[in-house]
Amino acid sequence: MKVDYAHTIKYSKHGQALCGYGGCNRLHAHHGLCSAHNIQLKSKGYLTDLPPAEHTTCSHPECDKWQMSRGLCGTHYAEAYRKKRAMLKDIADMENQIKEMKQLISEGEALLNLMEGN
Repeated sequence: MKVDYAHTIKYSKHGQALCGYGGCNRLHAHHGLCSAHNIQLKSKGYLTDLPPAEHTTCSHPECDKWQMSRGLCGTHYAEAYRKKRAMLKDIADMENQIKEMKQLISEGEALLNLMEGN
């Protein structure tokens, strides 16, 4: 039984699509319904009211969008992910530089030993 509630999509104050069933305030997932109502429709074949979803806001200062992952909204999570990837790349570069320096030090020590006649 395919039911499409796309014609009743509501939007949050941030432009995010909400579930199309009654007074549900969960975020839209598929076919105009939230995940909970999609599961309910597939398992029971009909829809009923669910307890209201409690949305918490992004933990980034001055952002009042809904949390999506790890306490952040989608925008700030993506920003943090990009920064994390850049930091990991920097760390990998520094580890390579350290390895090269260690190699140079050991080569320098070997030359000193040769020069001293050891």
